[in-house]
Amino acid sequence: MKRPVPAPSMALFAALIALLFCAGCGHKPAQPPRAPISGTDSGNVQAFTAADFTAALADPRPVLVDFWAPWCGPCRKQGPIVEDVAKRMGDRALVGKVNVDDEKALATRYEIRAIPTLVILKEGRVIQRFEGVRSAEDLVQALEAAK
Repeated sequence: MKRPVPAPSMALFAALIALLFCAGCGHKPAQPPRAPISGTDSGNVQAFTAADFTAALADPRPVLVDFWAPWCGPCRKQGPIVEDVAKRMGDRALVGKVNVDDEKALATRYEIRAIPTLVILKEGRVIQRFEGVRSAEDLVQALEAAK
């Protein structure tokens, strides 16, 4: 005799919806506050916009792009790590951030489903993707491998 399959609970449904918005913090405020990129005072991490992203793709070095939003807790945790990666890599890689709230077209183009998402590009092609907070060591190793 077959047992009836229980209907999905509301908690499961809510958890799935939360995953679509922010890996780790699970929510998206109705009107997210705008804030400047923190941790980029040294100029090692660029704020990419759709207007200047084509130039980044043409760069011969590997490119690390951090897709983030200021309202996302894990994104704020990833920010200083990305800055550290930029300092470690120096001129060997281009490191930048894309605010998904301000640059929706770029987020759509790279199929960003959760944030933070980190994408490594080489000559305009996606080499590797990471979702969620990653260590500086993981990112440096991936950039070195992309050379």
